[in-house]
Amino acid sequence: NKWKKETFHRVQRVESKLPPLDIPLPNFKTRRINFTFRYVPKEHIKPWSVFPNHLKEDTQIYINELAQFSSFFKELIEQK
Repeated sequence: NKWKKETFHRVQRVESKLPPLDIPLPNFKTRRINFTFRYVPKEHIKPWSVFPNHLKEDTQIYINELAQFSSFFKELIEQK
């Protein structure tokens, strides 16, 4: 599957050298933290408002969720 080959990332290793995080949630235990850093050239970054409708529809649910907590995403919805 092309999608899986090009985008799927797997855990390379799991280390337990760090102490557990002190997160104030009952019964919460940190098992693993995964950070992924990606580079996207500036010329590939486009405003959501110029996305074709089918791509906007694919991402609308995420934009709506993010807009609940972010004025940036809320403004994206208003720019439609």
